[in-house]
Amino acid sequence: MTRRLLGSVAALVALIWSASASAVAPDCRDLVPPAFLEHTKRDIIASDLVALRDIGQAAPEEAESPIAVSPDGNLIAFQLRRAVPAANAYCLGMFVVRVNAAGGLTMVDQGGSFMLDRLPMAGRRTASLSSGYPAAIRPEWSPDGVWIAYLRRDDGVTQLWRAKADGSRAEPVTHAISDVTDFAWSADGRAFVYATHPGIAQARASLAKEALSGFHYDERFYPSASPLPLALDQGPLAIDVADLATGRVRGATAAERQLITPDRQGEDPPGAELTAQSSDGQMAWTAPRSSLPVAKHLWVRNSAGQTVRCASILCTGRLTNVWWTQSGGALLYARREGWALAQTGVYRWEPGQPPRQLMLTDDALVGCEIAGNALACAIEGSTTPRHIERIDAMTGQRTMLFDPNPEFARLRLGAVERLHWRNRLGFETLGDLVLPPDYRRGTRLPLIVVQYSTRGFLRGGTGHDYPIQLFAARGYAVLSFQRPKDYGELTGTQDIKTFFRADMRDFADRWSVLSSLERGVQLLVDRGVVDPRRVGLTGLSDGAVTVQFALLHSHVFAAAAASSCCLDRDAMVWPTTAMADLYRSAGYPSLRSPAPGFAKGYFVSASAGHLDTPLLIQASDHEYLAGLYAVTALREARKPVDLYVYPDEYHLKWQPAHRLATYQRGLQWFDFWLRDREDPNPIDTEQYQRWSAWKAQRGMSPTRLTIRTHVTSAEPRLRHPQVRAVAGSDHRKVARARARRSRSLIDRGFRWRQAPRRGDARATDPDRGR
Repeated sequence: MTRRLLGSVAALVALIWSASASAVAPDCRDLVPPAFLEHTKRDIIASDLVALRDIGQAAPEEAESPIAVSPDGNLIAFQLRRAVPAANAYCLGMFVVRVNAAGGLTMVDQGGSFMLDRLPMAGRRTASLSSGYPAAIRPEWSPDGVWIAYLRRDDGVTQLWRAKADGSRAEPVTHAISDVTDFAWSADGRAFVYATHPGIAQARASLAKEALSGFHYDERFYPSASPLPLALDQGPLAIDVADLATGRVRGATAAERQLITPDRQGEDPPGAELTAQSSDGQMAWTAPRSSLPVAKHLWVRNSAGQTVRCASILCTGRLTNVWWTQSGGALLYARREGWALAQTGVYRWEPGQPPRQLMLTDDALVGCEIAGNALACAIEGSTTPRHIERIDAMTGQRTMLFDPNPEFARLRLGAVERLHWRNRLGFETLGDLVLPPDYRRGTRLPLIVVQYSTRGFLRGGTGHDYPIQLFAARGYAVLSFQRPKDYGELTGTQDIKTFFRADMRDFADRWSVLSSLERGVQLLVDRGVVDPRRVGLTGLSDGAVTVQFALLHSHVFAAAAASSCCLDRDAMVWPTTAMADLYRSAGYPSLRSPAPGFAKGYFVSASAGHLDTPLLIQASDHEYLAGLYAVTALREARKPVDLYVYPDEYHLKWQPAHRLATYQRGLQWFDFWLRDREDPNPIDTEQYQRWSAWKAQRGMSPTRLTIRTHVTSAEPRLRHPQVRAVAGSDHRKVARARARRSRSLIDRGFRWRQAPRRGDARATDPDRGR
């Protein structure tokens, strides 16, 4: 029996891998944007979002710019990619555009495989753990501006390539056995210094040997991602030099190694964070204000060695980047400001003069580089996918240089309105309301909340799992929600354990986020836009934890969807991981000390019998195990929970076919629960049988999903039978039951602590505590 079972499992795995390997090659003729477009407008469909041409990691908070400017400032190089769902693959190419002339797009190379980022574990690199984000592929120009160099992956190995900027030639430079992970041009442009990680191969060989006698359970294990220990890099970087003229490879000298792993000790000023150096040797940097670690000051050390701090308040706060102009006479910097720090200001400062604002925008500046007398930036707006613009360094005038998705302009999109409000703590909160293109004023619509960042292009929230404009086209109002600042920021600390403890004490941060959510929904109900009986909630990562907490403590949401679920007792099953240690330090109960108050306030499994909100979970195979404790408890209580697992996915889903399925299933889920509609082409042929059985079991219908006519603001309470027992009564009885329950919780310690009053500086100064 066991042998037959193992044989069946092996056959299934082989089938999955063979199907993946035999996928058709993608049609990449559409990688280059079309020159001419039809003028006819049409509604958006799922493939329009999945197949967008992307530059960079497709996240508005990228640490590294995805574009590179040539030494003379006239050309920009970048990688462009486009998903092909039918082939479950990507088309990739390297392109060059001119800075001072419209058009002039040149494709210098095409091909290669999609590359995922790789995350460290236990302080060491692993080849098998990723966030799901694309790897940061940023080309580097040769000193003479004739070539660009970049990483490209073929046949399972990443090598260093170079291509001529005029598109006449592209070729591999290295033929390494293990992946090339970093590189730099030599000063004369005649060679490359590059790094590989041979320790990964050594770790795999060591694991294969250890497998013969069994693995010791230690910090190498990440159980939700793999039943086996991860291969952790056990050795140093191998840094070599490839001569372009002869093709010979040799070990790098100490000076050459500095190009890959620079030792900047003594070069940067103490406490310096963001740094920039001008062509004439001037240094600019940001450093924390002593009392508020997240807020920064701007400093400059001129060519004479004098250190000057910009004294203007406009040089202080959440500074995000600094650049010297080409001449070195002025400094440009970016600063987050405005309500909830949602806007970006770009300033010009000439030491000795007050800074001058060049522009202020709600758009996300993903990556900017100095290009002559301008900034070249990858930028995205709420209804505008990422593109490349030129920002004049004197006037701030913006000029479009390259739009990778000109077809997007012919789509009928929902109108977007930026909303501002405060939560119970007085924290500034914002959201973008997206309405259907044909919305009629005065119509109440079902609402879907998408979390938890609303900066940049409104594709699908954090992780892009919940398609905002597709929901709007289907007839939903959508609230793209920006979570308020962390409660832990009130501590003014950068220590992660202190920060996390403050967040978790009495679930203060979770109450803060839920308060913002409920007040945002109430705002839309009061405006007559939203039907309060039909509100859905979605979330990934931190947003998924918000979904979990809302299931336990809110009566606002009639259906929910999450990309993982849920933080529960099993978070403590992995005692050797750093994450479990962090949970314990924040107050999570150990398995020997159940802490029923904590469990009922935070663990779905402890209150599964009282939860009736239909929950869809679309999780990756690297994360779904972490939620099985909660899912099993809900199923034992016969609650409406559906779990789908996507193979070879990580925290974020990267495969185009999975992204398309996630979009379509999410639409069908909310249509069923919020609009009582079934799609004639379901993703899963049995899904409606399950969902209908759950609906019949609980006597649900779109008009009986909730008992309220308006939303109540978040307050410290647990969902409890005492409240649910009056579901058929009038609203005064419900309110009295909630009030009794809230007072009981406050008496037991579930109270807001350290909450600033409305006029407190911590709640009104946008720079304090951030």
